[in-house]
Amino acid sequence: MNNKIIYKVNRIFIAALSYNRANIFKKSMLTLVESLIYSNTIKNAQIAVFDDGSDKKELTIINNYCIELKNKFNLDINLHKTDKNRGYGINYMKGVDWYISHRDRNALLYMHETDLILEKKWFSKCNTILNSNINWIISPVHHINHLNYPKHARGMYDLFEQNIKKTFLQKNKINIQEMILKEGKIIFNDNSFVAKISYGLIGARLASSHYWEKVIQNKEFIFSNHDKEDMALSFIGKDNCVYLTPGSAKIAFKPGLHGYMFLNIASYDEGLNKFILYVSLKRYLIKSILKLLNKTGLIKILKKILIRS
Repeated sequence: MNNKIIYKVNRIFIAALSYNRANIFKKSMLTLVESLIYSNTIKNAQIAVFDDGSDKKELTIINNYCIELKNKFNLDINLHKTDKNRGYGINYMKGVDWYISHRDRNALLYMHETDLILEKKWFSKCNTILNSNINWIISPVHHINHLNYPKHARGMYDLFEQNIKKTFLQKNKINIQEMILKEGKIIFNDNSFVAKISYGLIGARLASSHYWEKVIQNKEFIFSNHDKEDMALSFIGKDNCVYLTPGSAKIAFKPGLHGYMFLNIASYDEGLNKFILYVSLKRYLIKSILKLLNKTGLIKILKKILIRS
């Protein structure tokens, strides 16, 4: 990471992945647009929503909201539909293929997952980081696993070792000592946020063509890691993957692309220590309640009531 290239955003492509949860989709997309407006990049943005076979009712809401955003903000946004649910990995790579098809190597791609609620400064912070080096791959999510650097590095190495051929690992020069040393390393420090290296990010990420071309070249490798696509994407990015503290995204309360991963958010646009305490208490309370409901059998009754309603 010695090449320091000053970068100015000329064009940004955004591939937004959707599947049902139309009301959460609306909240997520609005925060994305607000972040584009705040960073003054909305005129340079082209958005494609890749829906992975949502129900007819949900898809209608998603489609109507895309039209609403287009009209309200003069936004370049289009919806790409599919006949059935094909899975996260295939839908994700559709977004990458769409970006590559434009053959604009000076443009960025941000893969957006529509259960994320972005802070308005997200794109502005990314621009600042990319001005220090265009090769960084930036995730908006600060995950609770990022709080324990050695443990997370070992966990990611174990995942790599269990799912990736040893010859491929050796070819890509991955070793546990290096990962432990680099996990959590600060690469950018500003008055309002810090950017740190991590070997494990979720799929939502912003990067230049250099990274996305490597993703396309390793498409079969990504598909071969079904349900572990985030791990494969992070492996391809290796030392260049970074996240922000405080984080720039929270995950919607209802289960979505990440299940109930809202429990795993370490921080979101707030003081880090305050948020760690808040999330820890929330996690403890929710797990305790769910445990009690399962133990007493009330969870089955509640499910029946919800299904009827």
